[in-house]
Amino acid sequence: MITDKEINDELFAHSLVRDDLTAEELSDLKKELEKVEELGGTVNSGVLCCERLKNLAERRRNAEFFIETKEWDKLREMIARCKWTFAKTMPWCPHEYIVRGKCPLSEFLYFIEMQRNYGKVERWGKYITPYLYIDGYKYWTMGAPVEETIVMNRAKVTIERSSESDGECR
Repeated sequence: MITDKEINDELFAHSLVRDDLTAEELSDLKKELEKVEELGGTVNSGVLCCERLKNLAERRRNAEFFIETKEWDKLREMIARCKWTFAKTMPWCPHEYIVRGKCPLSEFLYFIEMQRNYGKVERWGKYITPYLYIDGYKYWTMGAPVEETIVMNRAKVTIERSSESDGECR
C-alpha cells in the first residue's frame, strides 16, 4: 500500500505539491505508484511518473521565466499596500502575515495563485509547500485549498534561514 509520505516524496522529487494535481490526477498517480510496487519496484527508486507530473515539474523549474514583469510589479504593489503583522506567537521563527479579510479579496486570491503556481517547492519539517521569492522575502500559505486559505506568510530570507529544512523555522 502506498503511503501519503511516499506520494508526497514523489511529488516533492518533481517539485510539486498535492495542490498542483486534480483529485483524478492524484488518484492516477497513486495507481501508477501501486503498479510499480506490485512489480517489485520501490516508490523512491527513481520512478518515472506520468507525463502530467513531468510537465508540471518543468513549469515549476522555469517559473521565473514565465512570470511577466507586469505580474511581478502587480505583486510588489500589493505587498507594499498590505499591512503585515508580526507573528508574536512564534518569536523563534520571525515572520509576518496578512489575513484574507484585511486586503482586497481579488488581490489576496491572485497572490495565492501566483505563490502556488510559481513558487519553489521546498520541505520544512513534515511540510512540503511552494515558496514565492520576491525582493528578499519568501511567501507561503499553509496549504489549505484556496477557498479556505486565510493567511499569507512571509519571512525575510537570510543565508542561515534560506536553506533550513528541519522545521525549526521557515
